[in-house]
Amino acid sequence: MQFFKLYHNIEEYYDIKRRINKPKWTQRTTNFVNFFMSLFLKDISNELKNVCAIDMHVHTAYSHCCFDPIEKTLIEANKRGLSGICIMDHHTTEGYKKALEIKPMLIEKGYLKNDFIIIPGIEYSTKDGHVGGLFCEKDIYFKKYSAKETVDQIHQMGGMAICVHPYRKKTGIKDLSKELTFDGVEEEAGSIFKKKYAILNKQITKDFNSAKFGSSDAHFYSFLGSCYTVFPEGTKTLEDIKEAILNKKTIAKESQNIKIIRNILGN
Repeated sequence: MQFFKLYHNIEEYYDIKRRINKPKWTQRTTNFVNFFMSLFLKDISNELKNVCAIDMHVHTAYSHCCFDPIEKTLIEANKRGLSGICIMDHHTTEGYKKALEIKPMLIEKGYLKNDFIIIPGIEYSTKDGHVGGLFCEKDIYFKKYSAKETVDQIHQMGGMAICVHPYRKKTGIKDLSKELTFDGVEEEAGSIFKKKYAILNKQITKDFNSAKFGSSDAHFYSFLGSCYTVFPEGTKTLEDIKEAILNKKTIAKESQNIKIIRNILGN
């Protein structure tokens, strides 16, 4: 959406200070969206009770297209009953680093559970569409490489390649997703709002030989947990997360809230 395109060239896109010091109207926009969505979305904390539910694709203000303060994102994720989130900002891990920095303060103030899990991720823009990487420390330059080349580079740096919202209309890699070696796939993708595309996404990805994720792709905190991933009981650490993904012991879930949104929007 051009409305959210707050950059004019690649240099501006990569300017982290520019990302976190957005124009004042962006905060008014996010306040309005979150207030409006809260009028009809349900409290999902009971839905997530007694399970290790992690939203595997969340943006922070360190993405050019997300306006919520990172503290608010963490607090709201905890309030909704999520056991953790994966911060998957566009082409940077600075949001993840900031989250780790402020986590002890939020725990001390009672805003965050002691064992709240924060997973490092990056969302890469390839020539073919978006590809996610978990446990990646380096960037893969904006739209310089194909999806296959990006997946290969993620694996070379010891990360896990994630097929994010493959059937999202503009940024999914679509049928190309079937040809690549992914460690995880967003079977339930909260950023696919149209019901027919969400159904297509689920039907095709269910046969992938990889871990299944539920992810909100939240750019506003009101969308946190719209889709989420259930990890095995006792999941507490990043090593536990890796093991569950490698052993395909994850379950992708669609919340009642995303069903409400999709029903409102129709097909």
